[in-house]
Amino acid sequence: MDVSKFAPRIREILQTSDLATISAKKVRRQLEHEMNASFDSYKGEIDEIIKQQLKKTQSEAEQQSAKDNVNCGIFSPQKPAVRLLSHPMKLSAELGAFLGKKYCTRADVIENLWKYIIEHSLQDPEDQRYILCDDKLKSVFQIDHILLYGMNKLISSHLIEPTPEESVEAAAMLELLNNKQCIL
Repeated sequence: MDVSKFAPRIREILQTSDLATISAKKVRRQLEHEMNASFDSYKGEIDEIIKQQLKKTQSEAEQQSAKDNVNCGIFSPQKPAVRLLSHPMKLSAELGAFLGKKYCTRADVIENLWKYIIEHSLQDPEDQRYILCDDKLKSVFQIDHILLYGMNKLISSHLIEPTPEESVEAAAMLELLNNKQCIL
């Protein structure tokens, strides 16, 4: 029997299957069920055809995935963490007044806060996991001391996702300044 005639059907089976969980045995069993015949004596030959068709199908799926994942926006979908750190955000009134800025990236907010904390020696000398808030920091965070591990949560409440118009303005300002500093 010429089993090569089953290649198109094997390809169709593979194209409609989950390539991460499919096996040659499953494909062979489905083919046997459809043809109402046993292919045990042709197992090796059919497995070879399945292997060839699987490679072609995977290659096509990867190419299609690459086409679908073309970066249409400013930020890379493969690196969401980098996007979150470098994405311009609108600052709350309190944080904006503290930094003297309107827009800033999360990374720059953290950098500027650390500069302020270090310049004013605000780390607790007994337990350096804590930041002792002076009046200026209290005006932003409304607390006397901050646990380092909770700082990001506090900062998040002061970062506002800009509207599309504000995003364009912030991105333009960032590009104009051509550096990673906060935007005035």
